[in-house]
Amino acid sequence: MAKMFGIKPNQVHKFEPKGQEDTAEDKRTKFLVEFLDVALSANISDQVYTAKGFGAKREELLRAGTQELHILRRSLKGWENFVYEDETEVEWDDPGKGSKDKVNAVMDRNLNKIPPEWRGEIADFVRGQSSPDLD
Repeated sequence: MAKMFGIKPNQVHKFEPKGQEDTAEDKRTKFLVEFLDVALSANISDQVYTAKGFGAKREELLRAGTQELHILRRSLKGWENFVYEDETEVEWDDPGKGSKDKVNAVMDRNLNKIPPEWRGEIADFVRGQSSPDLD
């Protein structure tokens, strides 16, 4: 079993998506993320499933996509070596400290630049469901 370590609040971690094994280490794309604090993580997890009403009027919703979006908006802090197919750099737009709606709009523009399968991998890493050292 590997040695266990604590994490520092607000520490940025580098996450490298799978499938880059044939790329030189210094050219691989890495995403910079912060792990969520326990209260925010619990709040986001609580939003995955909602139910209201009783009997025939009962409505149940599974909102896994919403959970992924909230995780990515709060944890992603940037990237390294992220380029388009023409080898031009993918620009990171700093969301700043404005209103929640403005910050979310900027983060969504950043997230739209990331392939869907990588968004899922990043969210899984932040959730603790995946680790580049263990996979």
